[in-house]
Amino acid sequence: MTKARNSYTYELVGIIQQKKSKLISNRELYLLTVKLDSHPNVYTVQAFKDKLENQEIWADLTENKFLDQRYTFFCKNYFGKYHLVNWELANIEK
Repeated sequence: MTKARNSYTYELVGIIQQKKSKLISNRELYLLTVKLDSHPNVYTVQAFKDKLENQEIWADLTENKFLDQRYTFFCKNYFGKYHLVNWELANIEK
């Protein structure tokens, strides 16, 4: 059996290059422009406050504490768009 695409949690590793604030259906979100190592064809990740497992992420995004950090983004895919649910600092291997 196959699962629906939105039931998987995708792990995307990369950095946030830019952040834009938007309002869609009266829901505030950040549209994150990302550069990913593992998925070079994915350019944006959406962060909705009510979809985040850890509300500290929203505060970090609001205060731009994500700069110069490499993250593993845990995302769900909804209709071809990646929605952030969690993140952690990525291990840098040399």
